[in-house]
Amino acid sequence: MRENNYREFACRLVILFIGLTIAHLGVTLFLLSNLGADPFNVLIQGLRQQIENAGWNLTHGTVHMAVSFLIILVLLIVDRHYVKAGTLICMFCGGPIIDFFSWLLKSLNIGGASLPVKIPVLVLGCVILAFGMTIVIRSEAGTGPNDLVAVVISEKSGIRFGITRVATDALFVLVGFLLGGKVGIGTISPSFYADMYKRNVQERILNMLRDLNIQNGPVFMQGFVDDDTVRFYDPGYRFPGSEYDTMFSRIWDMDIMKMMVEFALTGKMDNQYCKLLPDMSELKGHAVITLFPAMKEGYIAAIEGLDAIAAMPEVIGYTLRHNVGENVPFTRNVNQRFGEFDVIAEDYAALKKLIAKILSTLHVKDPSGNELLYGNIDVDKLP
Repeated sequence: MRENNYREFACRLVILFIGLTIAHLGVTLFLLSNLGADPFNVLIQGLRQQIENAGWNLTHGTVHMAVSFLIILVLLIVDRHYVKAGTLICMFCGGPIIDFFSWLLKSLNIGGASLPVKIPVLVLGCVILAFGMTIVIRSEAGTGPNDLVAVVISEKSGIRFGITRVATDALFVLVGFLLGGKVGIGTISPSFYADMYKRNVQERILNMLRDLNIQNGPVFMQGFVDDDTVRFYDPGYRFPGSEYDTMFSRIWDMDIMKMMVEFALTGKMDNQYCKLLPDMSELKGHAVITLFPAMKEGYIAAIEGLDAIAAMPEVIGYTLRHNVGENVPFTRNVNQRFGEFDVIAEDYAALKKLIAKILSTLHVKDPSGNELLYGNIDVDKLP
């Protein structure tokens, strides 16, 4: 009889592991789509970001396992009967499963796909997660430490489980958002929304410029994406302030400034300085950014990392707005930028790595050694 019990128990653990694997495949699709995650993994993302800021390069799965372990320690103190063998399997295996599927699916570049591709991936992740959790629950071998938090609070406080579950999930999301909400400003090209712009916006902008009879100068317009359109708020009848023309010239071997002078004199745009092509905005497959690290108010006592950044072959130039010895006020405008760094990468994946490398190398310190830069961009959130 005891042997049968052992077999049944072993079968339940196997079933739980199968369900856990399926469920965490769904979680991985959440994370790779960059469109959101379940509440607990939002918390893990935020914690991982803080750990990376402290100089530790840990995977999402490693942080997931560590936090699950801490939850189990608390549960053992509060009431150890909640911790079952399945709970330990969830703790030890959940994170590594996420890391495994992240590695396995990395080549698909889901994060770099368009929104019409990401949304079905997110929906598929929801379906897979729900299916996997159904198997985990039916195994009756235990559940994940994070899911036990709401259960324990409900049973110990007498508050209905529905309320404690919503409150727990909301707390996970809030803390995760606050920990992962790093500040950073930059303009990536080609835009992730270039196709939408060409399809829905470009012809209207061209018609407006024709109606304004603008014929002899560069125009730029800043705006923000709003669903399937762009809301413009800052037009200019000049070159923009950043070095877009420099990066464009590097990629296409053209001199935009000379081209504009020639145009002013002859009225011709397609000349010896430029051969206009229909796909020039695609930048030959490259991805570029003018990176604007944002800084806090304070006195600049030291700047570290500039020589190392300048030595990076992908960084074609930079301009500093502030230097050692300046007392920078909190102005809430472009003067909150420490500087502008012009970067050309082979593709979006390489650009993400370069952004992280530059911002982890650059440090601006006050007299007490405190960091004046606001922090790094979470490149995993970039499309």
